[in-house]
Parts: sequence; C-alpha cells; structure tokens
Amino acid sequence: MRPHDHQRERDHGADRAASALRRALQRTLSEGLSDPRMDDAVLTVTGADLSPDGQALRVGVSVLPADAGPRVLGALRHAAGHLKAGMARHVEIRRMPRLEFELDDSIKRQAALEAGLAGDLTSEGTS
Repeated sequence: MRPHDHQRERDHGADRAASALRRALQRTLSEGLSDPRMDDAVLTVTGADLSPDGQALRVGVSVLPADAGPRVLGALRHAAGHLKAGMARHVEIRRMPRLEFELDDSIKRQAALEAGLAGDLTSEGTS
C-alpha cells in the first residue's frame, strides 16, 4: 500500500465516523430539548466534521428564523453534555468528541437565491 493510500483510508474512516455522529446527534435532537430558547425555532444540522485527532466534532446548524440563531446556538452549547449522552445511546464510539456548534446560513442563502431566480422568471414572463 502506498503512503497516500493510508491517508485516504484514514480520511474515509473519519468521514464515516462524522456521518454516524451527525445521525446520532440528529436523532438526539429529534427527541427534543426542554430549553425555552429552542421554542419557535426550526433547527437543521447541515454538516459535521470530525477533527483529525477525533477530539472535536464541528457541527454546522441552520436556524430559522435567522434572528433566533444566536439564542439557539447558546442553548445547544449549554446542552452539549446532554446531547453527547444522548448520542452515546445511538452510536458506539470509544470516546465521544467535544461538540462545537456554528451557524450555517447556507440554507437561508439558497432560499434567497431561489426566491431571486423565481422573481426573475416571473418578471421575464410578463415582458
């Protein structure tokens, strides 16, 4: 096996682990958090990346309405220990990584882009 084959194998393993952890987090979140900061907000996990040393899972989340983002991020950070315990019920892993949450506005940008395109299409049809 060539040296870069080992790196590719490690990367694939990290991707599989991050994907399993993301699914476990989504399941745990779907069970609900009893934090009032989460009320009236729609939360979507947009991605998860495991650090090379496996110590941290960086989780991208999209929050609607957008102005609830900082409030929901605070709730998620506060509940990190509870979320890790819940995740441990759904995935077997030697050591659960630290959860690091960050806002991802890609869904909001995509919706704005689609709305802009739809507006362009309707204005072309009226010309």
